[in-house]
This record gives sequence, C-alpha cells and structure tokens, in this order.
Amino acid sequence: MQQSVSHIFHPPDNAFMPWWYILPLYAIILGGILFLHHSISPLLIVAGMILFFLTVYFPEIPLVAFVFIGVTKPWIDENIAIFQTIDYTVFLALYICLLIFVTLVRRQTYLLPSFSHFLPLLFIFSVMLFIGIIYSSAPSYGFEKATRFFLFNILLFLATIVIVKEIRDIVRILGIIVGLSFIFAGIMFYEGIQSLLGGDVIGVIVRMTILGANPISSARIFSLAFLIVLIAAYYASRKSNQIILYSLSAYFLVALIVTNTRGPLLSTIAAVFVFALLLSNMKYKTLAIYFGLFIAAIVSALLFLPDFVTSRYEALVAAGAAQQTIYGGEVDTVGSRLMMWSMAFSGAFESVWTFLFGHGTGSFASHFHFSDIRWYPHNIFAEVIYELGIIGLVIIVLHLGQITGYSSLIWKKTSHIGDLRLIAAIILVITIGSFMASLVSGDLTDNRYLWFQFGLIVAFWRVIDNRSKASTY
Repeated sequence: MQQSVSHIFHPPDNAFMPWWYILPLYAIILGGILFLHHSISPLLIVAGMILFFLTVYFPEIPLVAFVFIGVTKPWIDENIAIFQTIDYTVFLALYICLLIFVTLVRRQTYLLPSFSHFLPLLFIFSVMLFIGIIYSSAPSYGFEKATRFFLFNILLFLATIVIVKEIRDIVRILGIIVGLSFIFAGIMFYEGIQSLLGGDVIGVIVRMTILGANPISSARIFSLAFLIVLIAAYYASRKSNQIILYSLSAYFLVALIVTNTRGPLLSTIAAVFVFALLLSNMKYKTLAIYFGLFIAAIVSALLFLPDFVTSRYEALVAAGAAQQTIYGGEVDTVGSRLMMWSMAFSGAFESVWTFLFGHGTGSFASHFHFSDIRWYPHNIFAEVIYELGIIGLVIIVLHLGQITGYSSLIWKKTSHIGDLRLIAAIILVITIGSFMASLVSGDLTDNRYLWFQFGLIVAFWRVIDNRSKASTY
C-alpha cells in the first residue's frame, strides 16, 4: 500500500542502512578526515555527522545538492578546507554512486526493466562525445564535456530513478528545492543590501547572485522554485494556501529578475505560457486574465526595482544598449546568440563528414574563439549538430522523444487523481522550463537539470504504474 504524501518526513521503512551500521562507518570516515586535516573545525564535524545521518534516511538530500552544485561549489571550495584538497563535485558524485549501490542491495529493488530501454541511446550519445574528442579542434574542452556528461548528466538521470520509490520521495525532493531556494534567495537579498549600503553597486547588485556563483546558475534555481510554487498555488484548494503560495512565488520571481539573466526569465515565462495554454483547464478568458496578471507582475517589478538592477532588461527592450565585440563588429547580446546559432547550423553543412559526424566534441569553441576554451553556442540543438552532426542530433531527439512519450502517458494517467495531477503538472512544467532554457543558454553539462527532471518523469511513471497495477489485484 502506498503511504500518504502527508507523511513525507517519515523515513522509508526499508531505509538502506540500519542506524547501528552507521556509527562504525562514520568513525572510520571521521578518523580519516582528522588524520588528513588536523585543524578541521569541530562544528564542521558535527554538521557532517548530522548530514550523514540525514542522507542515510533521505538520499534525496545529496541528489538535490548535486543539482544545486552550480551555486554551492564556489563557496564550498573557498570556505571548507577539505574540499580544497578533494574536489566537491567528484566527492558528491561518488557518494551518490554509493547511495545507488547500497539502495539496490538493501532495498532489494528490481528497477532495471523500468528504465533499461532509455540507456542505449544515452550511452551511444555518451560514446559519440568521447569519439568526437579524437577529431575535435578543442580536445581539452571536448574531454571535459564528454567526461562531465557521462559522470554528471547520466548519473543524475539514473540516481533519480533509483532513489525515488514513492510519491512522498518526489514531494520531498520538490520541498527541498523550494526550501533551499528560499534560503538562497534570502542570502542573496541580504548580500545585495549589504553591498548597496557599502557603496558597491556595480560589483554585485547589477547582477545579483547566490554566494558569488554564476548568475545563470542562480537564476535557474529560482526559476525551478518559482514554477513549483506557482503550479502548487494554482491547484491549491484553500484560499489561504493560494495566498501564501502566490506570495512565495512573487518572492522567487523577484529573485529571478534581479539576477539579470534574460534566458532563464524568458524560459520561465514560456513554461508558464505552455502550462496555461495546454495543461491547465482554464477557459480562454480566464487564461487571458491570469497571463495578463503574470506579465503585469513582471513589468511592475521591472518598473519599481532600481534602474541599475534592471538595466540589462531595458537593454533587451531597447535592442542595442548592451554591446559586445565579436570579430571586430558591434552586436548586442541577443545578436550574438543569433550569430552563434547561425554559425553552428551553417557550419554543420560544410561537408558530408561534418553533416554526419560534426566537427568534434567541444569544437565550436575553436570555431568561435580560435582557442581551446570552454565555449558553446548556447543552444543544445545547435551545439549537438555542429559538434556531433546529424547522427548525434537524431540520437538526442529520439531520447527526448522517449521522455515526451512518457510525459504524455503521465498526463493521461493522472487526469482524475488529485494528488498525482498536481505532482505531474509540477514535474512537466519545470521540465519544460529547463528545456526552454537549454535553447538559449548553457552547454550539455550546464543543462544537467534537464536529465534530473527526465529521471523524475521516469520514476514518477513507475510509481503511478505500480499504483494502477496494485489496484487491479
């Protein structure tokens, strides 16, 4: 029998390790850390112990931590001594692999048939990335991209499917995302106010961010949280809950806007539009009112926030205020995106070889900047067709088609089930938002959020399929 979503904070009955196994294991790990780092803070040891116990019973925590690594890693690397020796990303990836292994062993799960048909396309695509290094003109970046995709994107996909067993696991993941995003937004606002009072307007406030992380990474987190809360508000049955959730969504919307990253903002608007038009039950008149209010909220924020905070959006509207030099010519930042996409798609047709197999993994960097650095066309399809050709593009499109097919089944299957309908709507909308973002910013590994959400879709389908099978007996 499935347990109620209301008991999401109750540890799984089949938690992968009894508590008495934890103490000697933790003692060994702690002893090793103290041997390597004699000056480690006692507070850090206590915090590590608490986190270790929590992750034993709630493996969703390190999973979400991995999703949020883009905003936490810079601060952790700088402030926690042990991760100046051990790479935090690799450490977290290995820890998640341990969770996957022990989860499979202790919980005696039989998960392979539920997602095995997704693996061939993913692994073929990953192998193509590694082969593409051989003929790439930017082999260093190409190796980094191929390795990161295999270790991080595929790991997030598989770990999410393995770790999620019940509806409450998904609810807990969504709750952790919203809770951490709320804290991160508070930290960002506090740092912004402190900088403003200290006179450092240009250095921080023009593009506010979380703990000095990349503003795009910060914006994507706030986009996730905003969409989760907004959809939850739409489905809330009580008026009081709606007011609280809509207020919280406004909080995340302001956080998203002040990061001054237009791609995540536009992809968020697109996701809301798709939900309102295709997934909600709103009539056209109601749809027009809600969407009008949503646009009005964004416009109001842009009008009432200080000018130095919204200057980049004003530049977008003015079409030319923000300039940068490319090949000696002046184009605005929107124009540079269009130029990169044009270069990528046209470059794929240079020869039969490039059309079929592309120029090699990471090669767009040398084509655009004439050097082996981390650069990409900021569009997942343009990136794949230029670097891996039409064969790579077909593989990734087929993979997206698999996910789309499951998404359609989920939407049909949950049409008359209240709690599942809400979760289905949230998962699908945040996936749409991340997919839209992948069309305007980031490379394959930056868009690992997308594979995390693909894993949620597959895991959610298994959960509801198990429910329907159980109800027939």
